[in-house]
Amino acid sequence: MDTSITITIADIATRFLLNSGPLAEALADRYESFITDDQPLSTYRVTTFDARTAGAGNGSTLGEQPALTVEGDRLDMRRSDFRGLFAITDRQGTLEVHESIYCFDAFYRVFYTWLMLKRGGFMLHASSVVHKGK
Repeated sequence: MDTSITITIADIATRFLLNSGPLAEALADRYESFITDDQPLSTYRVTTFDARTAGAGNGSTLGEQPALTVEGDRLDMRRSDFRGLFAITDRQGTLEVHESIYCFDAFYRVFYTWLMLKRGGFMLHASSVVHKGK
């Protein structure tokens, strides 16, 4: 039985239909503050695989950059630990992802960055540190 999780960040809701209990649990834990019942802008059917046995070496992606291509109405996002296909007009996608929350996070950053750019926004990674009051 599939688990349905809708994540809403910056008023953009994406629904993920997962067949993996462990990944669904990891998503529910990591994105707990962002899980909503909002109507999704897009929906992904998610399946998992073990990248270590699928020709991706030991599953490590250190230093590997994801590839994103758009051909017509199709968005293709891939790295050795995920492949996301998205029909832009239908707002429906499939995601095959290594059974790890970190691999899901990598996919989601790529997809979400593309969504933000299409909506006139952008992603910004920032942090700050205070040391001795400075």
